[in-house]
Amino acid sequence: MRTKYLAIPVLFLALLSSPAQAHDRLINITPADVDVVTSSNFQVTLTFNNNLLSVYGAQNAGLETKLSGTEDWASHEVLVDGPTLTAQVELTESGTYDLRWKVVSSDGHGITGESSIVLELPEPVASPEPAVVIA
Repeated sequence: MRTKYLAIPVLFLALLSSPAQAHDRLINITPADVDVVTSSNFQVTLTFNNNLLSVYGAQNAGLETKLSGTEDWASHEVLVDGPTLTAQVELTESGTYDLRWKVVSSDGHGITGESSIVLELPEPVASPEPAVVIA
């Protein structure tokens, strides 16, 4: 009987407590993970479910790439506009690339993530050898 009287206040307090809010999350990335890209100059766009925190003059967001199997990360200039981070990326060599990004969510928490793309550049067309004319 005593347990029954204790359960009622506990249940009441549980109902009054507010639910925990979830952190912001990535809802779309273009190009998507393991997409094939055929241009050396392309745009990467990350879209989140809430506006990102952007502090004027502070670098609180970033996007980097590296050829898989190497350790040389290259930073790319980013633009944060509301829930979107955009970066213009230029790569010169075909292969699989790792992308990593960081942003600050609307609640002030840092969010990081990784993705990869495959860059398939067209093979260079060889110039024909000039014809040799013997007179």
